[in-house]
Amino acid sequence: MAYTPELAAVMLRRQQVPDMIKAGKMIADDVVGIVRLFPERLSEQGIGSTRYTKQ
Repeated sequence: MAYTPELAAVMLRRQQVPDMIKAGKMIADDVVGIVRLFPERLSEQGIGSTRYTKQ
């Protein structure tokens, strides 16, 4: 079955949306992990304030 280029493009985008959402969540999780580890790494190197380290 042949589709118009516009319809084919819309169908392709709809198929890609779940993967794009999943990728965005993975990126966000990675960023949160980096931010959580950052103060610990600074502390290990003797850099920064203890105000931001775990109590």
